[in-house]
Amino acid sequence: MKGSTRAAMVLSDLFRRADKRAQELAAAYDRSRIAGLACERSYTRYWIKFISNKKPGT
Repeated sequence: MKGSTRAAMVLSDLFRRADKRAQELAAAYDRSRIAGLACERSYTRYWIKFISNKKPGT
């Protein structure tokens, strides 16, 4: 009985740590995605401004 209780405790700890790590990775992904979208918007605004100021034939 004690062996199975210990095994259950080890698995419980393993799942808890895995869940915590998954949350950390999800948060990092969210931050990365937000930064990427902001970069994409800046790039698009830059090119729209560049193209609208470009002289014909250049």
